[in-house]
Amino acid sequence: MIINHLQKAALLAAFLLVPFHQAIAALVCTATMTNMNFGNVTVINNQNVDITGTVSINCTGASANQQLRLCLHLCEGSGGTDTTDIDPRYMNNASGLQYNVFSDSAFTQIWGAREAAGATYCSNAIWNSHNLILALSPFADASGNYTSAITAYGRVFSGQTAMPTGSYSSSFTSTANSTSRFAVAYRNCCSACNLTATFSVTSAPLTVSANVVPGCTVSAGDLNFGTASLLNSNVDSTSSVSVTCTSGLAYAVALSQGTTTGGTTTTRLMKHASSTSTVPYKMYSDASRTANWGSSTSEDVNGTGTGSAVNHTVYGRVPFQTVAPQAGSYSDTVTVTITY
Repeated sequence: MIINHLQKAALLAAFLLVPFHQAIAALVCTATMTNMNFGNVTVINNQNVDITGTVSINCTGASANQQLRLCLHLCEGSGGTDTTDIDPRYMNNASGLQYNVFSDSAFTQIWGAREAAGATYCSNAIWNSHNLILALSPFADASGNYTSAITAYGRVFSGQTAMPTGSYSSSFTSTANSTSRFAVAYRNCCSACNLTATFSVTSAPLTVSANVVPGCTVSAGDLNFGTASLLNSNVDSTSSVSVTCTSGLAYAVALSQGTTTGGTTTTRLMKHASSTSTVPYKMYSDASRTANWGSSTSEDVNGTGTGSAVNHTVYGRVPFQTVAPQAGSYSDTVTVTITY
């Protein structure tokens, strides 16, 4: 009789396990993700550029109200990543545009993969020391279905003013066990995401892209001639125009005639603070003060952007006056224009 009891218990256990295996096998999840296109990026502005993308998850075949386990492993991407801390990722290659994908709107939690599972799905041992997985443990509905839309936060980082113009991209594919995969592992709850044996896997291909466009910024210092009395000799002074343009971008710098009535680009005028009296002055692009700096093609100062500030010296001169001007303060406003 003891043997019979044991046989019955073994048969009962086998019978109870069959529905459990069937429920796991029936669970199927699919995932899609929108491309993350940063559009036109003017790196010379030296500002972060942020966008969002959406991961859509659809699961069917679960038991009613069953809890699921979803592990979203985002690998390096075809452009690669920094191997120390997965920050930044790159578009094109390690010399390309730097960006990353985050799982939070504060851009503090990098979205990556987890340890041994990441090393498998992403075919790269660097993940063995990183747990950057986005893990979810949601419940299916009464029909055994689950759908969700998850927001991904992308950022192209500031501080890349020297990046050349052009198109940049990094792709995430469905290729199994590759550095460019976006692997979505799933099963019933709640195994750890660093395991692979009990998970099924699907993929959500996407492309991250940006177009670096040309741009320039400019700033200028005041041209201060100081204090003089009779103006019976030339009074010289210098100032600087600082131009920052996209690396490799050709540009031209023009100076307007100023705001004082009667001034020209060859002889500008400073106006008295409280009368109509004026004092003439000139602006040159060379230290010998022979090359007039105006606003025509022949008088512009030309340069090529480096991604960093390029300083152009303005050489100013108040020529000697045969008649001493009225005492007081004189000023004029000149506009600097960058053409590229």
